[in-house]
Amino acid sequence: MTLMGLSMLFGNDPEFAVVAEASDGEEALRAVRDIRPDLLLLDVNLPRVDGFDVLKTLHGESLACRTLLYTYCMDDDRLLEAMNWGVRGVVLKTMPPTLLVQAVKKVHAGGLWLEIGSVGRVLERDAARLKVRDLLTDREIELVKAIAVGSRNKTVAARLNIQEGTVRIHLHNIYRKLGLSGRGELIAYAQRNGLT
Repeated sequence: MTLMGLSMLFGNDPEFAVVAEASDGEEALRAVRDIRPDLLLLDVNLPRVDGFDVLKTLHGESLACRTLLYTYCMDDDRLLEAMNWGVRGVVLKTMPPTLLVQAVKKVHAGGLWLEIGSVGRVLERDAARLKVRDLLTDREIELVKAIAVGSRNKTVAARLNIQEGTVRIHLHNIYRKLGLSGRGELIAYAQRNGLT
């Protein structure tokens, strides 16, 4: 029913030509390979091969066309992953059809259409990760990740093959560099910024 509704929506608009429809991921892959459409409106929850696998396959085959994901919701990590695979937009299924048409037109014209809240969270987290990369050494980041999952100093020392006193020195330096006052703040910081 969704596919029929979308086909009617775009088929009735003289600016669009619906060149293929697919009811599962395998059909979508075949259609893109055979037809090479200008734009792909891709449901994330397709049967047989889901939308993310379709996207990943097309990206791997260098067949990525302008793609707009169609979904009820998307978590930040999946959004970032999709953007890395060339997705130009995300449209929520709860949006009015007029906004869907606007999104397709914008993406077709070379623009982006992304839900602002999700993008903001993703960009903030990316910025925080970059900041951490600038401030901390690889060894310190490794140590933060170990601490963030609840490991004690002795366990971290054994895992990283260093002395427990060296772990304490690293932690002191990490607290200073990140402006944190202790282990609890470090764990919260790591979880907030995707370092777990």
